Amino acid sequence: GAVPAPQHGQTQTVAQGAMHGAAHGATNGSIQGAIHEEVQGATTEIGKVLEMTSEVKALLQCVLKDLRYYCNGGGREDVLSTKAVALLRSLCPQFEGALWMEALLLSGEGDIACIEAKYVSCREQADWLRERRRVDRDGSYRRWNARVYDDLDVIDEDVPRTFIEQGHGYRSSTSVELTEVLEAHVVAEARLGSSGMGYVQGMADVAGYLLQRLAPWQAFGCLRTLCARPLVRMFCRLNVDEWLLISSVFSSLLGLCCPTLFTKLTEWQLEPVMYLPEWLLPLWTRSVRPDVASYIFALLIVEGDDTILIRSALAVCSAIEPQLLKCDDMPSCRKLLSESPSGVSLETFAQMLQHCAVGDDVLAPLMRTPKPLAAADDTC
Repeated sequence: GAVPAPQHGQTQTVAQGAMHGAAHGATNGSIQGAIHEEVQGATTEIGKVLEMTSEVKALLQCVLKDLRYYCNGGGREDVLSTKAVALLRSLCPQFEGALWMEALLLSGEGDIACIEAKYVSCREQADWLRERRRVDRDGSYRRWNARVYDDLDVIDEDVPRTFIEQGHGYRSSTSVELTEVLEAHVVAEARLGSSGMGYVQGMADVAGYLLQRLAPWQAFGCLRTLCARPLVRMFCRLNVDEWLLISSVFSSLLGLCCPTLFTKLTEWQLEPVMYLPEWLLPLWTRSVRPDVASYIFALLIVEGDDTILIRSALAVCSAIEPQLLKCDDMPSCRKLLSESPSGVSLETFAQMLQHCAVGDDVLAPLMRTPKPLAAADDTC
């Protein structure tokens, strides 16, 4: 990865020096240890305060350049995958969130002032809606805004059962923050009019995952950007015909990459539409280990590649294929598809993802859907 040395007259920080040395001084055999030992301390220290100084911003851009190279560069793909895994493992969760925000800004998908202003505006409207519901004694206002209030009711039910992991390196996020981010999202979707999709179960898991790494307004910005992606929007619309298309495309992919498993699942009449929603609606935040979810998010946000969500399903199926082939019946196989992804290690997942590379022609039917007007509510 091309990590630039300091410009003339620029002082190199300890963190930048560590990143520069790890990226350039480590060989194939030592990349895991070099990145982990030299970078983890620096990024963890930054994650404690995470003020967006010029030094932190420069380090973020260095990490982004390396990630892009490691994930999509030429050369030996197995080595590149190993380096990407090592690099992501070196980042504390809050630095990881800052990395995503920087990626969105560099891609032109976000503007800090705009995102923060939009969050404040949506929160104010959500608070007003809550207050109107409280004094709406005859239910007339609720009937007039039935869809929004139905979404708010589902959020009230979902938030208490959404697990937000706490621990070293994570933000101390709360259920109140989660509720506020989801309510703001519902308001933003309502502003899209007929093209808005409202709240979908699974979004609480995504927002909770983001809040472990980002402040509420930043988590809102990331959530809105993710929901603007065509394939993500296709998942969340819950349109039967679209999900049948997703199932059909994934069946074709499974037949190409895992023909034995494909035959077995076909015999049991276990169609992808029966297990993919559990994985895809929460964008993998519920089904796999946190480090695997971070790897998927890095590819999704840093590279802007929606198809990583589908290819991840293929990688997971490949990883748990030996267990699935041992199942005796459809119910036990269905249970395994629900539970086993959480046991897939990051190294195994990254390896399977490399081995399950598929051509764009197979995924083309999913990418032909028109891009939604999802950015219409995000203008300032």
